[in-house]
Amino acid sequence: MPEIARRAGFGSEVAMRRRIASRLAAGPRAYRAAFSTGSATAGSSPIAR
Repeated sequence: MPEIARRAGFGSEVAMRRRIASRLAAGPRAYRAAFSTGSATAGSSPIAR
């Protein structure tokens, strides 16, 4: 992840994670839970909640 963050122009992995979480209104765990194929809430948007 640090390499991906650097290539994407973020100063650090933490900065990338925070930016994505703020834009999606959900952290990585909540995003995965909402969009995983095995989830009861698959396909629902964490933003719509």
